[in-house]
Amino acid sequence: MNLPPHLRYKAENIYLVGILPGPREPSLEELNHFTKPLVDDLLRLWEPGLIFSALPHFLTGCVVRCALIALIADLMAIRKMAGMTTISSTEHYCSFCRQSKTDIGNFDVATWQRWTSDDFRKAAEAWKNAPSESERKKLYKASGVYYSELLRLPYWEPIQFALLDAMHNLFLGDLKTHCRGQQIQLNHRTTHT
Repeated sequence: MNLPPHLRYKAENIYLVGILPGPREPSLEELNHFTKPLVDDLLRLWEPGLIFSALPHFLTGCVVRCALIALIADLMAIRKMAGMTTISSTEHYCSFCRQSKTDIGNFDVATWQRWTSDDFRKAAEAWKNAPSESERKKLYKASGVYYSELLRLPYWEPIQFALLDAMHNLFLGDLKTHCRGQQIQLNHRTTHT
């Protein structure tokens, strides 16, 4: 998206991974099969990277590495792609901590048990390596985590790189509207009390 609009959508500047067939969204297993070719390409683009023999500013050549850093989509898609439980989960509703919905009234952040990338990866690997579907269900119920192909990327940080509904909050302006709306309400309360 950093290309000018007149160049952005030319065929030579688009990387189309694939198109998900409808009419329903893919299951977890189907999504991993769909994501695998993308991750394979990203692994090659990370190590060894793209080797250019000569460029105008690098006459002796250079290596360019590519990485997927931010996963930007709506909340449901992000959680599915990153290997997190659905937003309707009664136990694991947060992408960043292990709070359950029974603790939803706990606003003491210091008591929240946060996910680390290592813990998340371990839970995902346990799910992937489970010997049976029933064992996978137990692990998923206990942790709210399943395996995502994105975890094959050595640099991928599942908690940091899965942005919390960035599409709606930033790109569509919902966060700005929310903050301005809150500011107007606060100003209204302070002037009328």
